[in-house]
Amino acid sequence: MKHLRGIRCFMQARQAGGSMNIKAKLILGFIGVAAIAALVGVVGLVNINSLAAQSEFMYLNQTMPLGQLVHIMEGFQRQRINIRDMLEVDDSLELQAFETTINELSSEVEHAYEQYQSTMTPGRG
Repeated sequence: MKHLRGIRCFMQARQAGGSMNIKAKLILGFIGVAAIAALVGVVGLVNINSLAAQSEFMYLNQTMPLGQLVHIMEGFQRQRINIRDMLEVDDSLELQAFETTINELSSEVEHAYEQYQSTMTPGRG
């Protein structure tokens, strides 16, 4: 019995739609398609704005700090070279100059690390 009630409702709805002329059906269909297209467009714009904000955050907080890592690596390499050269020197004045250079490089590395650490954000990876 429940099947028949569903079929009757379907038939009544079909008959109500059948009484509409073709012009009204076309206009209603066009409005429906336009509404769906507008909805898709709004969702697309919202997602594009969200993507732009996320990409800016990624650039500032995860790509830019890579430059600081380059400075850290360069400082370590220069320290290594100065320590190597310092081991071959016998003159105390040259030893003092190498020590001063190594201390300066060490402070540069620490400064670059502080800048890098200030931009780090917790990740999800």
